[in-house]
Amino acid sequence: MSRGLSSVGGVATRKEPEFEIMSEDRWLVVDWDIPNADHPTTSVTCETRGDAWCYLEQFCAAHPEHRFAVYNSPGGVRALSLSHTLEADESVVGDILVQLHCDPNYHLATVHSGKWNLRVSPKAGR
Repeated sequence: MSRGLSSVGGVATRKEPEFEIMSEDRWLVVDWDIPNADHPTTSVTCETRGDAWCYLEQFCAAHPEHRFAVYNSPGGVRALSLSHTLEADESVVGDILVQLHCDPNYHLATVHSGKWNLRVSPKAGR
């Protein structure tokens, strides 16, 4: 592994100065942010966590082949696909992330890096 990367259960992780990130080439991760001091307004696509759950339920009703594990994070909601492993490429997942009302900054960072990144330790101060 390259410098700064380690492996947890075969998944590449990297240590950032304040937290640890899991990074995968193929997966499907959706992030929704709710209004709070940690999120820029450009990241917020839900007023409440319930909004994110509704977006996901609507998407899964229209696409029953998709299954997700979902959890509330300190700043919103995350969904991890249990049914699909997709490249983090705009042509592959862009429409899915838009349909799900995903945090647009997470969407752009994902397709820009070509990686599904998931912070696995809390942000500093949480």
